[in-house]
Amino acid sequence: MVKRVLMRGGISSALRVSLPGFDVETANLSQLAFDARFANLQVYTKGAVTIGGGNVAYSFSFGETLPAAPLGFFVFNVFNPGDGNLRGQMPFIVKSTSGGPITVSCNYASVSPSGFTLQTSGGSGVVYYIFYRMLNA
Repeated sequence: MVKRVLMRGGISSALRVSLPGFDVETANLSQLAFDARFANLQVYTKGAVTIGGGNVAYSFSFGETLPAAPLGFFVFNVFNPGDGNLRGQMPFIVKSTSGGPITVSCNYASVSPSGFTLQTSGGSGVVYYIFYRMLNA
């Protein structure tokens, strides 16, 4: 029988619970039911939006202003213009609201406490997103 619960105090404190069948001491994140390192995050919103091609910015509002910008992850499904088949998936680079992009990319996302902006230099497609916020924020 595998160990499923880990509680450790001190400098290397931890509280983790693995999914059935996985040893909590060797489990990766996808095999954990709970990990206290991430307990203060909750899903704020998730969804999908369609954006067109060209060097155009598309802005989306959260409908409220949060105390801080939430943590966001994006995946861009790019489709062939001719036949509409999926050409591939490309990640977005998150752009800070106080400066330029973290790195040069054809796709970027800018996140603020009130919404986000997506931009791509080519191709149209669907952007899937998920945002997390701190429970105490």
